[in-house]
Formats: sequence, structure tokens, C-alpha cells
Amino acid sequence: QAKLARDLFKELVTSEGTRATRSEKDLLAAVSHRGVGAQSLRETLTLLQHQRLVVSVRLAEDRVGWELVHDSLVPRIRAWMDRRELDQRRAAELLRLHLNRSLEGSPHLLTRRDVREIVRFPEVVTQIDGDGNEGNRDPQRRDAQHRDARRLSARRLLALSRRHYRLRYGSVALSGIALVCLLAALGWMRLREREARLRDWAESRLTLRLYEISKGQRVQGTAADFPQLELRLHRVGAPYTLAP
Repeated sequence: QAKLARDLFKELVTSEGTRATRSEKDLLAAVSHRGVGAQSLRETLTLLQHQRLVVSVRLAEDRVGWELVHDSLVPRIRAWMDRRELDQRRAAELLRLHLNRSLEGSPHLLTRRDVREIVRFPEVVTQIDGDGNEGNRDPQRRDAQHRDARRLSARRLLALSRRHYRLRYGSVALSGIALVCLLAALGWMRLREREARLRDWAESRLTLRLYEISKGQRVQGTAADFPQLELRLHRVGAPYTLAP
């Protein structure tokens, strides 16, 4: 029972260094890797309660919860935990927090940072969801599962959160690609228009004719054509100069 008690003590401490309140369902899921049943768990908790190390509390829906009897026990328990265990504890706390606020059809999605932190510890998801077969054999856990029927499982909440961010950032990427394609199409159209104007100008012909002018009026008569006359366009530069 010493190893089991040690695991239970760790479950009753948060990653922030405070006392945590855990239901018997959560504690049973957390120590399921030791093959502990509900009866053995209650016997160990009762023993620790008699030693004035833990105390039972009443949770919502008449469920029984457990917590350390005093804050002075927290530093000693945290000293047993390494950095990975503390990170794992934080991942479990984040997942429980969002699960408690989630219902089927109305999930309280994890942030992208929380998802990255939780996926490092797949055993946390397994522990929180618990063993369904064991829950069916234990009447108390079966009743708890019936009360929580409308709540999401940890796996489903994690999957919904990951899907949400994949769709979100995927749509952002597609929008960026569409914008780049649109700008490229506009640039190509403008280039084609400019080329068309230059081509039209190059293919155009200028007809030059001379007329006799008398007193500001053109004299009636046949105009003189100069088919061999060459016309060059110049750009005005400095005063009185023309640049080709």
C-alpha cells in the first residue's frame, strides 16, 4: 500500500503547489496502472484518513472527493516529483478543467498551446477517461458514468480541439494562397494590357498632309502627300533640347 499511497498523495497536489480535490473516479483512473480496484482504493484512502493525512469532502451530485488535510504536506509531496511529473500533472489539470466545462455539442476547446502540452502525455488522456470495462463492473463508477453521459471524453475533446485548429489555420493558409493568386492574376492582366497598348501604338500609322493656309483659313484644294517623310518622337529634357 505504500506505493499506492504515494501515487495518491501526488494526485492530491496541483502543479502550482496547492492542494487538489479529486473524486474517487479520478483517483481510481490515476492508479489503474497498478491494477487497483475500487475497494482497495477506498481501503487505502480510509487508512490515510485515520492517519489524518487526507480528508473526504462532498462534491457535486453527492460524489465523494478527497484532499490533503493540510497545506503543510504539499512541499514534501512535491519534493517526490520531478519536472516531467509536474508537467504531466499540469496537463491533467488543464484537460480536467476543460472537460468539466464541456458538454456534448458544446465543447470547451483547448487552446493550441494546451493541446501541444497534453499530447506529450497520452497516458493522461487514458487515465482521465478511465477503463470502461472496469467501470462497468463497479456499480459506483457505472452510476458516475451514467451521470456524466452528456459530458465529452478526454479523447474526443482533444480530437475536436486539434481538428478546430487544423481547420482554422488551414483556412488561413488557403486564404493567403488565394490572395497571392489574385494579386498575380491582376499583375498579369495589367502586363498584358500594357503590352497590348504598346503593340497597338507600334502598329498604328500616321498620315501627314500639307495644306495651303491663307489668312488663317485652309485653302480648298488637293492635299499634298509625303509618303517618304519620317517621323520621330522625342522626349523633352533640358530647356531647348530634345532627346530621342
